[in-house]
Amino acid sequence: GTKMNKFQKNISIILCMVVMLVGLTIPVWGANGPRLITVLGEAELQVVPDEVVITMAVETSDKNLVAAKKSNDDRVRKVIALAEKYKIEPKYIQTGQISIEPRYRNDYEKREFIGYFVRKSIVVQLKDLSKFEDFFSSILEQGVNYIYGIQFQSSELNKYKNQVQALAVKAAKEKATMLASQLGQKIGEPYLIREEGTNLIPVEVGRYSAIKAYDQNLADSGESTIAPGQIRVKAALTVSFELE
Repeated sequence: GTKMNKFQKNISIILCMVVMLVGLTIPVWGANGPRLITVLGEAELQVVPDEVVITMAVETSDKNLVAAKKSNDDRVRKVIALAEKYKIEPKYIQTGQISIEPRYRNDYEKREFIGYFVRKSIVVQLKDLSKFEDFFSSILEQGVNYIYGIQFQSSELNKYKNQVQALAVKAAKEKATMLASQLGQKIGEPYLIREEGTNLIPVEVGRYSAIKAYDQNLADSGESTIAPGQIRVKAALTVSFELE
């Protein structure tokens, strides 16, 4: 019992010494640290898109499964054949898995069989936006009846990301210079830089399941039905500068 009490006392003394040492050294570290001014630099670029990705599907139905499948295959082949007409490289047009679903008027009781519904998805990346309106009309004419998404994008996105980050650094330096001058100080060398985030806000036409939203008469008139808009690229950086 006595040995244990001595051991516990020794441990308590050691712990107290460690705590005292830590308490003494923290202010010393803080006193020797650099004098810093830390700011958040932000920047944004508006980028004009130069390509578009269309995600679509062809759905056919028939009470005869073979007929429904054949009709779907025929339509998909016609859509893929548009690639040659619009000079789209084969690698930029891809088909997804096919789905086959038997449907009933009353799905729970499985009464009144409607037919087999066959659906296949297709993704096309169109590199020439001047062909978009004509291409969109053509895919509808060839049997595409579902549009899942139309996303306009840029082929030089990495270049714009680098540019917007450089602008964010410049904004941080200008802000730090201004704030320091208000205190009669000057900024020196950068001490720390941390990326808070570089975000891309794409241009995406609203998702809709049916083509009814598309006005074929307007398309035939030659007027633009969908405007690509602009992609927003944003960057935020935290930068610390030493004060001279």
